[in-house]
Amino acid sequence: MWNLLGLKARLPGKAPSAVVELNNDNFNSVIVNSDKPAFVKFFAPWCGHCKSLEPTYEEFANVFNNDDVIIARIDCDANRETCTEYVYRIL
Repeated sequence: MWNLLGLKARLPGKAPSAVVELNNDNFNSVIVNSDKPAFVKFFAPWCGHCKSLEPTYEEFANVFNNDDVIIARIDCDANRETCTEYVYRIL
């Protein structure tokens, strides 16, 4: 956002996401060590099902944006260490 004469101007384009982006470095601090309930999408960017879920997931995150819950996602191709630890623990 730009601040012109005290006004906030927004550049055209995609609105900011309400989904928290997770990675190997922040997963434990944001999810594991949090007192808030969390809903985490473990995904692969090449997966057709994951791609088709994305608009619905964004909508879901917007619904809970002001609530005391964390809606997050983690790319399992880029963050294999965390996904291996937590996905296989759940399954």
